[in-house]
Amino acid sequence: MILFLNFAPIRFMGGAEKWMNETAKKVSKHEESILVSVDKSIADIYSSLVLGRKFDSRSNKKDIHEHLSLDFKALLPFTSKWRKAREVFINSRVVYVRYELLEFLILFYFLGISGLKKTIAGIHSPFIYSYPETFFEKLHNQVYGSKLSRKILSSVKKVHVLTKRDFVLFSKNYNIKNTVYVPNGVSSQNSSVITKQDNKLHILFVGELSRRKGIDRLINIVKGSPENYIFTIVGDGPLKKDIELLAKTYRNCIYKGHVTSTSMNSVYASNEVLLLPSRAESMPLSILEAMSHGLRILNSKETSLDLDKNVEYSSDNRKISDYIDSLSKLFLYKTKQRLNKKYIQKYFRNNFSSQIIDPKLQRNIFDLNI
Repeated sequence: MILFLNFAPIRFMGGAEKWMNETAKKVSKHEESILVSVDKSIADIYSSLVLGRKFDSRSNKKDIHEHLSLDFKALLPFTSKWRKAREVFINSRVVYVRYELLEFLILFYFLGISGLKKTIAGIHSPFIYSYPETFFEKLHNQVYGSKLSRKILSSVKKVHVLTKRDFVLFSKNYNIKNTVYVPNGVSSQNSSVITKQDNKLHILFVGELSRRKGIDRLINIVKGSPENYIFTIVGDGPLKKDIELLAKTYRNCIYKGHVTSTSMNSVYASNEVLLLPSRAESMPLSILEAMSHGLRILNSKETSLDLDKNVEYSSDNRKISDYIDSLSKLFLYKTKQRLNKKYIQKYFRNNFSSQIIDPKLQRNIFDLNI
């Protein structure tokens, strides 16, 4: 059995939760799998104190793979729920866990240090900040870049990295030999490509409305851009009120809040550029979903995925003016018909479609014979 462990409630359906849910469904065709996460009542205590918000339930139960929720009783030793949870951990062949502090505390609680031998640590969140600015970012780098952290990563069965950038960091810089690179993948989109023939640049942001995602940068980019740059913002988070105010003040800014996966197809299709001015990233699903619809990617240099130069355009520095200059270049490309959506879709299908990635994931990460 393969166990997928995530602290945040699966029904929150952030990028990592969505990936785990879909991956658990796929591997269950070859081996039994189960999702394990902390109950919302517990998770909300942490998120309220640290993240400044609670975990919303963004999906229906019917869309969730087989799932075990750890409530307070499941964390009390020798209760019936604790025994059931511990049995699931013990009977698993593999425990796939996001490499986050809280997830590993749960892992150690049920399996002890010996559980590392069958653990796959997935690097779905930023491991370090390239340019730490706040106390939290500096503390994050000290904790995750510490010798203890590297020792833990060297002791697990595998370290699953999603980007070439992280593969270099772990395998070469940190000398962690059990590092395996398999990027994320999403389904290809067969919808026809529609390029808007207007004098506007249609720009999309998808993600959590937080400082790490560069929302403060995004706000200033909107404020400094011409009115024919139309910004659509999708997501929720601690800076939601700031975005709501921005959308009320600037006519070229549209805030849609959280949008279901089904409805996102039309949102992606109606835009031309995905803007992600994040301070730190692993491999956001939004980038893959955007590419599958033919969107050009504009992100920060520190979060660049080293994609084809006709697909990804990274800002040279962290200045707002540089992002606006980059958007100006992309607008010029549009006027010259060089925002080629079909080319981007083809590049995506050849490199990141689930048809390409899923077999690699199941063989190289989960050791499944397919």
